[in-house]
Amino acid sequence: ACALLRNLAENSESDGDIRASAFHSLLRLLEAGHLDDHLEGFREQALAGQYRDQDRYVTAYAAEAVHRIDHRLDLRREGKDVTSVRAPPLIRWCTHGNGWGSSKSDS
Repeated sequence: ACALLRNLAENSESDGDIRASAFHSLLRLLEAGHLDDHLEGFREQALAGQYRDQDRYVTAYAAEAVHRIDHRLDLRREGKDVTSVRAPPLIRWCTHGNGWGSSKSDS
């Protein structure tokens, strides 16, 4: 987990597929409870990915990570077990257009 977080922080210019795969892996680790000691650091990187990345999958995975981390942090503040309550689904519009017709070559 730490290696993935470090890679995201140090290699913001890497291919979008690599960053998206890293965020997807981190989401799985988050759900398994392996990132509970690193929530704030992961949240910072996910916020950066959500708002600054040009890859639609990176921004989607990053937004989902922020959503789930915020849910876990809220449960912690309330003194609840973070593994007992699932995060509600995140529903949002894609910030990169309407799907297939929104590639850079169509602009």
